[in-house]
Amino acid sequence: MTRLPWRALAMSGLLIISLSGCFARRAARPPVPKSTSATPSVPASATGGAGAPASPTRPAPVAPAPAAPVVRDPAAPVAAADYATTLETRRQSLIERGLRLGAEDVGYYMDVQEARLRQAGGTALRLTRRGPSVILELPGQLNFEVGSARLSPAAITALSAVARILVDYRMSIISVEGHTDDSGDAAGNRTLSEQRAGAVAKLLVSNGVEPERLVVTGRGSDRPVADNTTEVGREANRRVVLRVDPLRR
Repeated sequence: MTRLPWRALAMSGLLIISLSGCFARRAARPPVPKSTSATPSVPASATGGAGAPASPTRPAPVAPAPAAPVVRDPAAPVAAADYATTLETRRQSLIERGLRLGAEDVGYYMDVQEARLRQAGGTALRLTRRGPSVILELPGQLNFEVGSARLSPAAITALSAVARILVDYRMSIISVEGHTDDSGDAAGNRTLSEQRAGAVAKLLVSNGVEPERLVVTGRGSDRPVADNTTEVGREANRRVVLRVDPLRR
């Protein structure tokens, strides 16, 4: 067996130690990623733009549905304090719609309408003429039960005939006012007068009269036409009055 010189053995030992250290340092070093970019790539479909991070999707705010408008019946009674303003507003609205007479036509138009209304009213209605206006009155003792807003059969027949004429003569506006005597409390009388006027207006509308042509109110006992100290006077004060006025330029 050939013996190596001691110098060769020493060199071989140093080489082995050196190689062992290299392998140890390489094993302790963390692996280097293949990509050199510090920021991970983001798919284009997940971004709002090229390379921009995606923002969370939020639904668009939904506006609340508008509240349903309150539709008021044009023929419903209005407060006595609002009567004059409502009448004028309604008159102007009808005129703007084209329901109007020329000044030269008013007299003849209302004369013919009056004649026809007299025939239709019978004994249930009282008719008078005041200038261009036609006044129809339902006396309470003939047409309403005591303390009630229920129309009598005779009043229903007469008012139905009146309504058909008012439909034919549309160039007019109709005021419907309820009145009572002064029996009972004021608030109760006003409510009853509104109910009676409303019953008349409802019957006219059911027979074809446009609600916009009616202005309805209750006066209670505020406008008596007779003495409330007698039964005859109280009967005269319990009434519903229709006033038919021409619509003119």
